[in-house]
Amino acid sequence: MKNSEQLLTVYFDGALSEPERQQLMDWLRAEPGNVEQFVYASYVHRSMYDILHGQDTQKLLSGANNEEGICDQSFWEALRDFEKSAPVAKPEDLKGQAEDKVVPDRSNIQISHGKFNWFAWATALSSLAALIFLVVYVHFNPRMVSEPAAVITDAMQVGSSDASLSFRTGTRLFTRGGVLQLDQGIVKLKFDNGVDVVIEGPSRFEILTFDEISLHSGRLYAQVPHRTVGFIISTPNSKIIDLGTGFGVYADSHGNTDIHVMIGEVSVVSGTRSDVRKAQLLAQAQACRVEMNSEIIHPITFRKEAFVQDIHSKTNFVWRGQPLDLSDIAGGNGLGTGRRSVCIDLQTGKPTSDVPLGRFKAQGYVRTPAADFIDGVFIPNGAQGPIQVSSEGHLYPCPATIGETYYGIFNGSILPLRIGDVGYVDHPIQHKGQIFGTAEQPCLLLHSNMGITFDLAKVRRSLPAGAVLRSFSALCGMGEGPEGSKRTGDYSDFYVLVDGQERFAAKDMNYLSDLKAIDLKLSDADRFLTLMTTEGKDHNLHLGWSFFYKPQLTIDVADKQ
Repeated sequence: MKNSEQLLTVYFDGALSEPERQQLMDWLRAEPGNVEQFVYASYVHRSMYDILHGQDTQKLLSGANNEEGICDQSFWEALRDFEKSAPVAKPEDLKGQAEDKVVPDRSNIQISHGKFNWFAWATALSSLAALIFLVVYVHFNPRMVSEPAAVITDAMQVGSSDASLSFRTGTRLFTRGGVLQLDQGIVKLKFDNGVDVVIEGPSRFEILTFDEISLHSGRLYAQVPHRTVGFIISTPNSKIIDLGTGFGVYADSHGNTDIHVMIGEVSVVSGTRSDVRKAQLLAQAQACRVEMNSEIIHPITFRKEAFVQDIHSKTNFVWRGQPLDLSDIAGGNGLGTGRRSVCIDLQTGKPTSDVPLGRFKAQGYVRTPAADFIDGVFIPNGAQGPIQVSSEGHLYPCPATIGETYYGIFNGSILPLRIGDVGYVDHPIQHKGQIFGTAEQPCLLLHSNMGITFDLAKVRRSLPAGAVLRSFSALCGMGEGPEGSKRTGDYSDFYVLVDGQERFAAKDMNYLSDLKAIDLKLSDADRFLTLMTTEGKDHNLHLGWSFFYKPQLTIDVADKQ
């Protein structure tokens, strides 16, 4: 068991084991004074790191030509001018002075009061004066060196009222570069120490050092790797120090600061005066507010999707921590960009706004080149053996069906329903009185005997670096027809496959059945995700309005080392 000093030392070295990390967290939570001690130690650690790893020190150690280093020309000129006016030290004439005798018997050494050495004292006083001059010079002539600290790695629809500013991808940002104004859009920065920062416009921010950014106003999200210790976000009334985290900071125009922690923990230091500052540890899924001109830290409601956490401009990907909606992927990118009431035609594989009417027969696996993340669609029928469920030839031993279906893969809420001699009427997808297929209640309708396969590899390629697919989840159920058409004997079966392997099945569900939950973990090796329905034990298609409610892929950010 290590004491607090040992734990801090190992932590700053980046070598904490999991038990030691838990011990450190317990120690921080034990007393408010421990958090203050940690904050102070972080400041000291980062200050020493800045000194040892700054460009000037590295130039000095490497012996490079250091025209702007700590011993620049202006310093030497000032020191030369001082030496011109310094008092002249005159060495005393040493002629006639007797040599000191060596006394063998050291026990009889006598204290001798020799003549006062003016030369030594003059030299010492001159050196002291030079030292005082150095301190005064550094104090009144602080270095204002601008060093590269970060680079813009991505940007979307950015704009600034300052024509001199460039927020293009690849632009280097420097310390002491002044306040940067982002009027609109989103930029993503990567600091040289590995920290990723996403800033939403309108925002005003300033790069202070390669491990500190000042947010004057606006929204900012930071993803900090475990190896980077003490990254700081400063606002007008607080400092937020990371403990290896993902967290968002909002500084409003009135001087208030909101902090939301998505991953890990942070230390929040409130107030601008050292005698009234307060420090508090904020854990994952917690949020707080530091009000203007106040050091009091108030808890507020945590909002997971309050900040843009990542972007990918090439695919128009703006991620706030939300899952990917597979019903939206049928007409968009899974983040709300698609159109509703779009149908994937089972015969052509193309999306269409015109819902096909009538019955369709199975004709094998149909590719969908117009839909980026959809691999293909099919009508399942295992009467002749296993069926193809992916473009890579994955097979599944599907049960025998009548090999026909209605409509197509549909992501809306209203479908044409034929009722006797009346003809087609619009009817909502509903279950126990609740309507599905709307923007608020998204679903993907797969009428009995229908299948769709998503290409997870393509989905992963659209995600920002470090984002991973963790799981698939949904609720499956049967829609109910209009009064007079409901039959408890109409059944559907539901399946979820991963690379042709059955991972979920629900048999013989009717419109009275409760929705069944699906929650499947995904690995990086999983390639194809298939959703499939078949007719149930009734072996007919009457009102086989099978649907997957909120079919979602959960995204997470991989831990950065």
